[in-house]
Amino acid sequence: MMSWIIKSFCVLALTSVSGTIAYAIWKILAGYMIRKNRLRMIYPMLVVVEGFYLIPVAYILLGMTGGYRLTRGNQLGYLFLGTSWINVIGRLFAIAWPIGVVYELLSYVYHLWKMGKALDRSCFPAEKEVDQMAREVAASLNLRRKIEVCRSYMVLSPLVMGGRRKRVILPIQQYKSKEMQIILFHEMIHIKQGIIYLKHLSVLVRIFHWVNPLVYVLQEELDEWGETACDIGVRYGSGCVNSHREYFYVILDTLERRMNMPDVITQFSKQKGLEKRMKKMKNYKREKDLKLVGGIMAMALFVLGCTTSVFAAGVGFEAGYNRLYEGTVNAKIENIHISDILENKDVWNLEDKSIIEMPVTNAKTHVFMDWIIPARKTARTKAIYLKKGQDITISITAKPTNQTVKMGILTFDGMKRYVNVTGSALHTFEITKEGDYYVFVQNENSSDMTAVGYYTY
Repeated sequence: MMSWIIKSFCVLALTSVSGTIAYAIWKILAGYMIRKNRLRMIYPMLVVVEGFYLIPVAYILLGMTGGYRLTRGNQLGYLFLGTSWINVIGRLFAIAWPIGVVYELLSYVYHLWKMGKALDRSCFPAEKEVDQMAREVAASLNLRRKIEVCRSYMVLSPLVMGGRRKRVILPIQQYKSKEMQIILFHEMIHIKQGIIYLKHLSVLVRIFHWVNPLVYVLQEELDEWGETACDIGVRYGSGCVNSHREYFYVILDTLERRMNMPDVITQFSKQKGLEKRMKKMKNYKREKDLKLVGGIMAMALFVLGCTTSVFAAGVGFEAGYNRLYEGTVNAKIENIHISDILENKDVWNLEDKSIIEMPVTNAKTHVFMDWIIPARKTARTKAIYLKKGQDITISITAKPTNQTVKMGILTFDGMKRYVNVTGSALHTFEITKEGDYYVFVQNENSSDMTAVGYYTY
């Protein structure tokens, strides 16, 4: 159980680091693209950053290239072995992280549900001429699904919300025909670009990485650039003919008035970041932006750069974890009274059906074991060729800690040399004859147990 907790913690930590690295790269690249007035690909790249927060890219790449870092076939994941000190961190994580996730999730769902219920009660169909204009706008944007247009006394600024059932909700306010057209195009572009779904993803990132303060900044960036992408779509990718002045006049005239809305609801007039949006759009010239081929190449280079950087960070994380593991293993070994462990001898049979071969993982100075041993079974390694005069040192931690197991070596001449272990133990076996040997842990108890440790020779 604890190994899975540690593994989950490491995967989450790696993914959070991956997303942060991708976000930093995006930030640098976005600054360059803003100076060059090439804005169209900035938002799609930011969506890719969300992916690095949600997909364990570093974890996957370490497994693909390292071979021993993940559980695959006969290879056991050394990266996630634990010591007592690491297990303490794992337990703290197992308590704190899920509590934070559940709290954030329930708070968000409740807020969204409460707002949805309130809007349902206050909404009524918009006027026929508004509904007809909405149909024409949707048709011009090739939106096939019918989009409801409602009025509500609750809203002070136009907004769009919903999952499968999308709704444009307008305040009780009279707009000129041109103003209504701009508003409807803006909200319909939001729907066409799927920004509502992307907002759901950003909320998911924030919930799962609630301990990372950068995810809150990321959510604000996504909101701002989602609006900028919509501005570009309305002004340059739709049939809504309007000038810069006309477009932002309507937005300024319908500024939100401190409405406490859930994050996945897109409001037409968001005051935060509006000045930046106006400056971007004032200087923007679509003909100078990246074309299709250039945009694809820019996206490919961005993904490649992020992936390479994330993999490098993952390797560094792995090296740090290994140093932590070896340091805490050595600290634990120093506290064991080696002289208190007595060596025993017995005979064994190579054809014994209760003996099962287990995987191990080679590291720089140790060969690591992380075994689940069934009741009444003996787990052993493959044969190890040792010469006379060599020593082999074995260290394990057996759980449950109140059960006794046998730990030792099986010799090629049919002898079993072992010590009895309850909890943790380390013992060195001197090799008196040259030949093949097996490291083993024997579980004579009536229940399964785990043995985590290493041997070196």
